[in-house]
Amino acid sequence: MRKSSVFLSLCAGTLLPASLCVNVLLYQRVSPVKKDPVPGKERRVSAAKRKVVPKSGMEPLRSPLKGKKVLEDLLCTEAYGRIYDNKPLIRLRFNHWDVDSSTENGAQIKIIPSVPFRLSGAYDGLELHGDFEYEKEYTVLLKKGIRSRRGALLKYDSAFKVKIPALPSSAEFISSGSLFPSGRKDLFLPLELTNVNALHVKVYQLYENNLTRYEESYW
Repeated sequence: MRKSSVFLSLCAGTLLPASLCVNVLLYQRVSPVKKDPVPGKERRVSAAKRKVVPKSGMEPLRSPLKGKKVLEDLLCTEAYGRIYDNKPLIRLRFNHWDVDSSTENGAQIKIIPSVPFRLSGAYDGLELHGDFEYEKEYTVLLKKGIRSRRGALLKYDSAFKVKIPALPSSAEFISSGSLFPSGRKDLFLPLELTNVNALHVKVYQLYENNLTRYEESYW
């Protein structure tokens, strides 16, 4: 019994690997081999098709504003008085460059004390033209509702203190001509002065033999 048992165990030991080899070869021969459609490269899933699900099992919410620019509210950043072409005006600056100088926007602007004004557009703002007094302070009220052409809206009322500056100093001759005749009986020379407290004048004597040179070169 001992010899037969040993022989059977050896036979079992030699037959078992042989049966395993046959099974493996048959499986590989019968089963189709899956090949990569792109030889030598791994198949990759595009990022657009890859779906990321959080641990909670719920899909993340997509914001409706993603990828869209949000238009900022309209704000008046500065108001000041200035003089242009010897005429006073009030300048309003906004955070948007396309504020419309329409009648609807003009109706939302008030000036205290009241002064009739004309509204015109300017780069990044508006200009108010009216009979403003020099060196006087005004209050400019902006009511909510002023719009830009792109749709930005002024949502809150605002008020600004504005002072019109003084006219710049200037001196001009009222009479015509560039020469003051020495034989003139009226020795007064009319001038138009603006914000001038004192005036320094130099007088040059011009002889007759130099009149031609003076007219040519205009000293």
